[in-house]
Amino acid sequence: MIYGFRKYAILNSLITLGGMALAGRHIWLEQLPPNQVPACGPSLEVMLQYLPLFEVFKSAIMGSANCIKIDWSMFGLSIATWSFIGFAALLIINLNIAIKPVGKF
Repeated sequence: MIYGFRKYAILNSLITLGGMALAGRHIWLEQLPPNQVPACGPSLEVMLQYLPLFEVFKSAIMGSANCIKIDWSMFGLSIATWSFIGFAALLIINLNIAIKPVGKF
């Protein structure tokens, strides 16, 4: 029998994997050579004004040259890398909750 907290831990793990995938994509975009960077598109404000919301999300996920500009870093790691590390930590915690026997917290 799976208790409620295990169900939420499994669901949260799936959502966390999605966050890791998006952060990983941004890390990959940051590492591309300049000649392989996707073409620049309009700014987010312009896209929100003129495009349907689904198209804005699609453009944001696919990335553009704006994605490779690193504006912030800490200890030499970009925000995308820190996000990936944070999502990985959350995944470990959630899998630990989902796998441990009941009453062993």
